[in-house]
Amino acid sequence: MNPQIVGSLILAVPALAVAWAAVWPRNRAVFWFALVMILVGTGYLNATGAARDIGVRFGGTSATAPSPSR
Repeated sequence: MNPQIVGSLILAVPALAVAWAAVWPRNRAVFWFALVMILVGTGYLNATGAARDIGVRFGGTSATAPSPSR
């Protein structure tokens, strides 16, 4: 899988789970705000390349493209 996608999932899924468990039963408007902030933060990390670095480090994927076979 693409390291950028892996990094985004590693960052966003636990944050969404915590936000859902902590806020959803009490105040749904605050949950939706937290969801938007998590998406904005994940988008920023994708734009700067940090999500790819996290995906390479923790996802077990290679940072380099495979060499072409001859």
